[in-house]
Amino acid sequence: METTHFTVPDALQAYVKDILVIENSVPDRVDSIPFYADGFPGILYHNSKSAPILLPRAKPLTELFLYGQTIKPIIIKFHAPYKVVLVELLPFAVKMIFDVNPRELNDDCYNFLAGEKQDDVALKRQLADTEGTEQQIALLSSYLETQVANRSFTPHQKIKLASEIIISSKGGITVTRLAEQLKFSERSLQRLFKEYVGVSPKQFAKIIQFQASLNDMFDPGINKLTELVYENGFADQSHFIRDFKRYAGTKPSWHKKKSI
Repeated sequence: METTHFTVPDALQAYVKDILVIENSVPDRVDSIPFYADGFPGILYHNSKSAPILLPRAKPLTELFLYGQTIKPIIIKFHAPYKVVLVELLPFAVKMIFDVNPRELNDDCYNFLAGEKQDDVALKRQLADTEGTEQQIALLSSYLETQVANRSFTPHQKIKLASEIIISSKGGITVTRLAEQLKFSERSLQRLFKEYVGVSPKQFAKIIQFQASLNDMFDPGINKLTELVYENGFADQSHFIRDFKRYAGTKPSWHKKKSI
C-alpha cells in the first residue's frame, strides 16, 4: 500500500487541506484502512475490485462519496487492486461548498452524486472513463471549483480563524480563551461551530488533541506514554488513555507497540 500527496490547486486553498492517493496493485490483497477522528471531512473516490466495506456497520460504499467528521473509529476494507483519491476538506467546507448540514454527516457518508444534477452526472461519467491519477484529481478539483464559484458566500471568518487556532494549538486552547482571543461570545462560537463544523469547539479541540498525540506516537524521540500525555496537554495519564480510547477504539499502548 502506497500513499502519495498532491498539491492543492490555488483556487481551492481556502477549502481543501490535502489531496492524497492510496493504492495497492497486489492482486487479491485485502487492506483494512483505519479512519480515526482528525477534524477534517472529505471526499473519497475509488477504483477497486469490489465495493469497499465500511466497518463496523458492514456498509458497502459507492465509488464517490462525501464523509463528515469521524468521531467513532471506523475501518474501510479495500480489495486490491485499488486506487483511492482522497480530498481532505477544511473543517467548515462541507457546509460552505455543498450546503449540507455537517451534523448529519458525523460518523457517516453521503453519496452526493446519487441525484441527477448535470454536473454530478458528468463528473461520475468522466471519473469512470479516466484512469490517470492526475487527470482524476483535476476532474475532482474542477468540480469543486465550480461548486465554490456557484456559492455567493465565503467561509465564515470567525469559524475559519477559530479552527486554525485550535489546530495550531494542537487542541490545547480552551473555548473561553478562544472566544476571548476572537472577541466573540462563547455562546455564538458554540452555535456557529455546530452549524459549520458539525461538532462543538470543545469536541473539535479534543479531536485535534487526540490526532496530535496519535501522530507523536510514531516519533522515535518519544519513548514513554507519559511523554505523550504532557507533550499534548492532557491533565494526566488517565484522561489521556480515556480520550485516546474514545477516538481510536484501542488503548494508546497498543498503538505505541505498533510504532516500534
